[in-house]
Amino acid sequence: MQEPIPLDDLELSVLTDQQFFPAKFRIGSKLDQLLNLLRDQIKQEIAPLAPHLPDAFDTQQGKVSRGENYNSFPYRVLDFPKAMSQDDVFTFRTLVLFGHHVSYHLILSGRFKPPFQERIIAHSGSLPESMMLSAQTTPWEWELNETTYVPVRALQEEKAADALRQHPFLKISFFAPLGSYMDIPKTGREIWKLWQAVLFGA
Repeated sequence: MQEPIPLDDLELSVLTDQQFFPAKFRIGSKLDQLLNLLRDQIKQEIAPLAPHLPDAFDTQQGKVSRGENYNSFPYRVLDFPKAMSQDDVFTFRTLVLFGHHVSYHLILSGRFKPPFQERIIAHSGSLPESMMLSAQTTPWEWELNETTYVPVRALQEEKAADALRQHPFLKISFFAPLGSYMDIPKTGREIWKLWQAVLFGA
């Protein structure tokens, strides 16, 4: 049997800190409120479009999910609107990754990718320079890595557009500092409005 490994000084200070864990709980609750407010605001934006979307699309409920261990860091996630199955994904994901950033991601795969990617390619020159196109091997990686992201405006080049067409998924991300957390409803709504105009002409 392996010998137990004692806590180091930092780990012990966290374990015994009676302020840290209540603060973490309060932070999570406040982030949940901001993400739920964003959901309600997107719901207003998408209302005129919702009746024309396939039944698979969730344009009404949305759900804030939480986790404790993305590479050892807690997180909060809102997928809304969304249509997600094992093979087919359409989601606008807002992620708060503790210790890292607030980020907003459009993710498409399976049957949702081909029709929407052409609209994105056509509008790539008008998308904000700060939006990044993922070249990752999976859409479910959340740390900003400059070696696996390129500016979305690169899609104006035919070589990049063809590479996207061959890629198994499309993921376009906008990253903001954690200090901008109070802007989650405003920023998320504005980014979704942009995607709604690009993807649906609405």
